[in-house]
Parts: sequence; structure tokens; C-alpha cells
Amino acid sequence: MASGNYPNKVELWDNVESENELLEKDSKEQWIKNMNVNILPLNLSGSTSTTEAGTIPAETTHRVKCRKKSLNPKRTMFFIYQGVRYYFLYFQPNFKTNDEWEIMCKAKME
Repeated sequence: MASGNYPNKVELWDNVESENELLEKDSKEQWIKNMNVNILPLNLSGSTSTTEAGTIPAETTHRVKCRKKSLNPKRTMFFIYQGVRYYFLYFQPNFKTNDEWEIMCKAKME
């Protein structure tokens, strides 16, 4: 596929296991790499709620497509695009062409 099919430049992050100062197992966020993807909104209505602090977080669902050779997806990964985190819900290969991943993500904004 041509690079024009992936117009959105995102950061790929993962939650990796680490050891804290008390020698306990902990997880921390680690930047993996920058990559080009195609972000498609699925649920335009989304959901909002008001918290006790008065903030209004919103959640929407998106499908993200990327080249299959550029990523080995895991459920602990997430994308950051323009300051918004896209958490992986599930992923599957594109069965028609078998050259890209289709990743279902939940975008959380506050």
C-alpha cells in the first residue's frame, strides 16, 4: 500500500513491566516508535459523563489501520495522536489483503 493511505502520524506506546525503587514489579509507559496510520471514527455519538471534579471526559470508538509489518500488536499498547490516547480494544488482520492490521481503539479525552 502507498504511504498516502496512512495520513496520520501517531506515537506508539506500550505498558512495560519494570521494577520500582522498592524492588516491586510495576508497569510504566514506554514510547516505542512513530508510525503512520489511518484513523477512522466508528461511533460518532460517543459517551460523556461529569465527574466529581467537574471535568467532562468523552469516549469514542475508532478503527485504526496500519501496515502489518510495522507492528506486532498487544492489548497493552496505545497510540497518541494530537494529544489524544487511543487504547487498543482488539485487533485483527485485514483478511481480504492480509497486508495490514485493523485495530479497534477507544479514544479518551478530558
